[in-house]
Amino acid sequence: ISLGDNFYPDGVADTESLQWQTSFERIYTGRALQVPWYVVLGNHDYHLNAQAQVDYTLVSPRWKMPARSYSLTRRIDDETTVEFFFLDSNPYLTGYRANPAKYRGILDEDPARQTAWLAAALARSTAAWKIVCAHHPLVSASSTHGDTPELAAAILPLLQRHGVQLYLNGHEHDLQHL
Repeated sequence: ISLGDNFYPDGVADTESLQWQTSFERIYTGRALQVPWYVVLGNHDYHLNAQAQVDYTLVSPRWKMPARSYSLTRRIDDETTVEFFFLDSNPYLTGYRANPAKYRGILDEDPARQTAWLAAALARSTAAWKIVCAHHPLVSASSTHGDTPELAAAILPLLQRHGVQLYLNGHEHDLQHL
């Protein structure tokens, strides 16, 4: 699972960008890394063309981001499943939406539509374990970026209502267990 800011400093321009090779394909070459990589978008990924990362799913057998929000169910054992819910947390941030020149395409993404998708997906999930993955933290102990109140207001009640056991995020560049 890659939790966003996949390509520094500004994402990629298209599916042919050299950075696919220099920052992904030729870097993660170990045998153990030849597996699907389930990916979400980070804020840096919006600087050029965030959609190119979704589109790269059709190019690479490892890169998996079929949409900006999607889910994946895996069996842990004969009786237990885990469902992962991958979100694009960027559209929830009002500061990003106020700067569409820097966060290209951000206004095309509707956070209310994504919240409705998450609510419906969590409600129908029968998985024993539910894990939500996004770039931004709901709460954070870091002074680098800190809490993301807009995101927390929109999705934290859903996570609590549907018994989500784990929320994974990036963005802070440190390790926290809250």
